[in-house]
Amino acid sequence: VVTDKFLEQCGSYPFYAFDLKGNKLGEFLNQREFSRQYGVGKGDIYRMLHNQAHYCNGVICIDKETFTEKRLQECIKQAQMKATPFIARNIETGEVFGPFTNKTECKKTLGLKSNHISEVLEKKRKTQEGYTFVYCKGEE
Repeated sequence: VVTDKFLEQCGSYPFYAFDLKGNKLGEFLNQREFSRQYGVGKGDIYRMLHNQAHYCNGVICIDKETFTEKRLQECIKQAQMKATPFIARNIETGEVFGPFTNKTECKKTLGLKSNHISEVLEKKRKTQEGYTFVYCKGEE
């Protein structure tokens, strides 16, 4: 018998995904595949599905069984409050890109393979793949 707990441990647990405007991206079962497709870490998906985070990299994930419109609106509101614009700077050329408010969009625009933008913005890392990132509003 396949239980919900087993599915969750395997990274397969039904959930809905939305963009930060509330547009439904779809219903998903496989967290690993979603992670690859949308550039959201599996740990971040886990935190969103367990109400420990509201959003990550421009995406909101809500467990299908506990989904409510109220929860979605709460996540959207939190994301809008925290969407601080940032820029990317190529370390070698000095070229500036942005501003961005969405880390996934930034990753795709710059062709980055991994997503450590938040860590650079929070000064936990110095660079990512030849870029540095800083907030536009002087929150460096």
